[in-house]
Amino acid sequence: MATFAVPTLWDERGGFSMTIGLDGLECHSALQTGVEVSITDGVPLSKAWYGWWPEYKEDFPYISVSPGDVIDAYVVSTSATTGSVIMVNLSTGNISSVTPTTSESYPLCGRNAEWLVEAVLKDGTPTTLGNFSTARFTDAIACGPNFTYYGPTTGDISAIVQNETFLTFVNTAADNILIQYL
Repeated sequence: MATFAVPTLWDERGGFSMTIGLDGLECHSALQTGVEVSITDGVPLSKAWYGWWPEYKEDFPYISVSPGDVIDAYVVSTSATTGSVIMVNLSTGNISSVTPTTSESYPLCGRNAEWLVEAVLKDGTPTTLGNFSTARFTDAIACGPNFTYYGPTTGDISAIVQNETFLTFVNTAADNILIQYL
């Protein structure tokens, strides 16, 4: 789970997605949710989404998001091929939940949780990472077997590097993650 404010996209190139999820790094699948911010034909677009990567990504029903909105996001694995995803827009009071499933081809491994900012995919191809200034996850917590809690400081920290140039700086403390666009 995590709480975050949706950052503003400060340029018209590409976009970004604030994403939380289970697996993905060490597994060939991930149950994820997040908020995507991009500009298409000069028009800003913000949307909440969920997905079972690499199988599908869907827009969240019944919830809208805008830059500045504060979001609570939850991802729960109920088995290797089913889960629950909940998105709460604390700024508007909207709540939406779905129960995604996947085929046996993309089961979860149960190895890691993720909190990240990434470039938006358009037609399956990554776009340029847009300038989001600062993104912050708070209350970033994962619960493992026997109610063991994990936070971002116990995991791997990765900045985004493109053409040997750092695009982001990442800092963690307890259950918080700060990601700055450089």
